[in-house]
Amino acid sequence: MKIPTVAHSTAQHGSTAQRGSTAQHAAVQHNTSSIGSASLMLQSRGPAGDARVIWRGSQRVVACLVVFLVAAVYRSAGMWRTWRVLQQPRAVDTSSMSAHETPTVRAARHLLQTTTATRALTPTPDIVSALAVVDEAKGKSCSGVRQVDLIEDPPHVEATAACGKPARRGVFALALFGGVSVRGRTSTSLSSAGVYNSDRISRQSTEFVNVTLVRDHLWRYVVGPSGGQVHTFIHSTVPSLEVQAELLALYQPVSARFDGMYHSVWRQGYEKTAATTGTPYHIISKWASVAAVLRLVRLAEEMRGVSYSKVYMVRLDILLWRAVDVRRYCDDAVYFSNCFEPFFPGRKNGCPSDFHFVASSAVAGNMTQIPADVASTPRPWYTSPNVALHDFLGDKLHVDLRPDHVVIGRHEEVLRKDPTRALMQKYNCIHGDGMSISGSTGQ
Repeated sequence: MKIPTVAHSTAQHGSTAQRGSTAQHAAVQHNTSSIGSASLMLQSRGPAGDARVIWRGSQRVVACLVVFLVAAVYRSAGMWRTWRVLQQPRAVDTSSMSAHETPTVRAARHLLQTTTATRALTPTPDIVSALAVVDEAKGKSCSGVRQVDLIEDPPHVEATAACGKPARRGVFALALFGGVSVRGRTSTSLSSAGVYNSDRISRQSTEFVNVTLVRDHLWRYVVGPSGGQVHTFIHSTVPSLEVQAELLALYQPVSARFDGMYHSVWRQGYEKTAATTGTPYHIISKWASVAAVLRLVRLAEEMRGVSYSKVYMVRLDILLWRAVDVRRYCDDAVYFSNCFEPFFPGRKNGCPSDFHFVASSAVAGNMTQIPADVASTPRPWYTSPNVALHDFLGDKLHVDLRPDHVVIGRHEEVLRKDPTRALMQKYNCIHGDGMSISGSTGQ
């Protein structure tokens, strides 16, 4: 770039002066052009140099990220392949089942052997021994079947002398707790759990799931197989006088308690506890309902002068379709829904289950301490609820926490989530009606 010179065309200047002036201007022009070119060169090289430095640094960062991602993918490749084996609905080769394990069984056994964690819950040994696969033809004739659906059921819980063999006779307590979820999820006044967020109690029973169906299944799959001698107890916050009356008529409980004004009174207290503990209010509310119904059971035992043989705690909106004989459960543990491997790959601590619990009368009576423990201890009641319950039972009551033979999604589900009972129909298609219980009750 050159700076233009001024042209002198005045006649008064002589030729010599004009030549001198021309030479001077040429020198100025040359020097100015050199300075301008140098300045321009510095300006153009500065940002380019910076860009090259930034580019080289970016290349190093990208290279580090690629190495990290490759290592992470390589590390998780084994678990991914196992998950694919269990999830994909592929045919099962049963031609040499007696001599060799099928891919499903091998993958499931690998998961059970390789997944460990500090203070993690583990499935009972019975589940490991039951890793057989049903006939392939059963799966082909049913719809929506995954490979994991073809794994045989875990055997029914069976008490032994080593665990304090419980009494085979006597009345057991059926303790129903919690709210009743709503049909569908179209209302804007519903919480994430599918219950109403208001205290209006004039709601019709048709707005809620079919509690009659839930009751019929409990009688078919729990009360009948357990000997038929049962006393029922209810605690609920369902905001409907119709549903409350229906529950009383269906179950004819020894004792029942319905808390009205849940959101304007009870929830406020739970939210105060949640603010100090970090545990969401609905977790605190659940255990408060469990404790409330267990207090009713304890009061009835005091009035009768006799303890119940077992206490079966279950939500009011859970549909069950596998037989449960409470007389077969040990007294040295609290049992809960099975959500473990191989039925749920990667679930070392199971699902955050609150579908059902089974315990002896003595242990169930002491489970009324759980709400106070939630409010006063740093147990992970929200992030790892099963681990928190496991630790509470071990620290406070000196009993174990074990999954039983009832698998979530295979044998029971919240009725709101499966209104057409498709899960039950698939299970019945593959495995039968779920009523089979092997062994003797000792009666």
